[in-house]
Amino acid sequence: RAEVENTEFSSQLAIYNTNRYDAGRYDLILKNAVGEKTASVNVKVFDTPGPPGPIAIKEVSKDHMVITWTPPTVDGGSAVSNYIVEKRDESRRTWTTVTTNN
Repeated sequence: RAEVENTEFSSQLAIYNTNRYDAGRYDLILKNAVGEKTASVNVKVFDTPGPPGPIAIKEVSKDHMVITWTPPTVDGGSAVSNYIVEKRDESRRTWTTVTTNN
């Protein structure tokens, strides 16, 4: 899944089929006969966010209801900017949008 390519003037690490778990700190350690040096780089991999945290129904009345949730633990490398709430009546196959928060 990963390979290093060396030329006379440069080297590169290629990681294929990356996903969010490839994000993190990468250390490059160079060694020769007289010693070694280390360089580090932080890599951020952008991906879709994970699911929201636990969903709870806090209030229900004939006039309104309140549903709460927490942000996903994995945001995909970018803050969640929008939630879309949809509903589906039991007698129907299609979902309809209740609200969005752009």
